[in-house]
Amino acid sequence: MRIKFDGTALTEGRMDVKDFAQSVSATAELLSLITRSTSKNREVRIDLGVIRKGSFDAELVVKMLDIVQLAPALLPFIAEPQTISATKQIIEVVKSLIKARLFLKGEKPTKVEIKQDGGSPHVTIHNNQGQINLTVNTFNLLQSDAVNQRLSKIVKPMLKEHAEVDSIEISGGETEETTTIAKGEAQYFEKTEELQMIEYRVRGIVTALDRKTSNGKISVGEKRVNFELEIVDIAKLDKVLNSLIESMKLKVEIMVIGEAAFDFESNLKKIKIRDVETDPKLL
Repeated sequence: MRIKFDGTALTEGRMDVKDFAQSVSATAELLSLITRSTSKNREVRIDLGVIRKGSFDAELVVKMLDIVQLAPALLPFIAEPQTISATKQIIEVVKSLIKARLFLKGEKPTKVEIKQDGGSPHVTIHNNQGQINLTVNTFNLLQSDAVNQRLSKIVKPMLKEHAEVDSIEISGGETEETTTIAKGEAQYFEKTEELQMIEYRVRGIVTALDRKTSNGKISVGEKRVNFELEIVDIAKLDKVLNSLIESMKLKVEIMVIGEAAFDFESNLKKIKIRDVETDPKLL
């Protein structure tokens, strides 16, 4: 996998080492996250290849490791054809995530739908510019906070004041197609909106609450889900906060009402709370 940094300020053959390290490291972390999400029995090893003199091209040497075989013997995994293919595929996922962010331009899609045209199901995201197709797994990754944090770090060198980098190119994988992020497009990776929110209400017990941000976690069944407050009627704020605090202290269920984000495997990801209802029997 190749990452190329370009910019008029780089003509002297120098680049801020922190910018270079942050972007390359975030790319490596993103590859590891994608690997863990797609395979339970594999890990990925990523080495930095030799950088040619006068160049800011980073080569990431990506090796897929079979954990089942590697752990007992601690020996390098011998790459088989299917392993090479899987390694190339995770690089393609990185490029697909970038293309999706560039397509959305920091805005929410107008429609998200799942389609199955003969083969594997895929997700089609629509906006005013057209549409883009993603695999279900890539769509789910696109809604991951951890993934989006890494994507944001990759483009950070172009977001700083007096940025030296004008563009970042990523190539490699199965298609060898180059995906380019220009300096003016880096802003699309800073803040991400949930791709799909639906009206939702559910019972749960608050297990964590940050009183400064009013964000926290709520246990719904066996799953702990992140939540944030989005109170339209400010008069409800004290009531909602008090209910959340009581639920956490007394470990009692409350009904939270608002919107929720799900992935396409119907896993609850995040809740925006607008109101709460407390069961009077529990008080």
